[in-house]
Amino acid sequence: MPRSASVPLFQDRQHLRLHRPVRIIRRNAKARLLRDGAVVAENLTITSLKRFKDDATEVREGFECGLTLGSYNDIKVGDLIETYEMREKPRA
Repeated sequence: MPRSASVPLFQDRQHLRLHRPVRIIRRNAKARLLRDGAVVAENLTITSLKRFKDDATEVREGFECGLTLGSYNDIKVGDLIETYEMREKPRA
């Protein structure tokens, strides 16, 4: 059984500017993987987030980190990871 792929990345607003700039990546946030402008995988969960060798709950813009997208491991050089949070909005 293959292990999950751990992805090293440098969080930069320029590379994550698809809808709204992401300033913080959080563990357990939802993510989608884009390759050549097309969505390859959606509704992935960031199960592991690390700064150096330490576990992190969040990583701010401008810092290097590594992450694991659950059991998904088909990640290639040049892929973009877009993170998002679902929030429930009460009725007015």
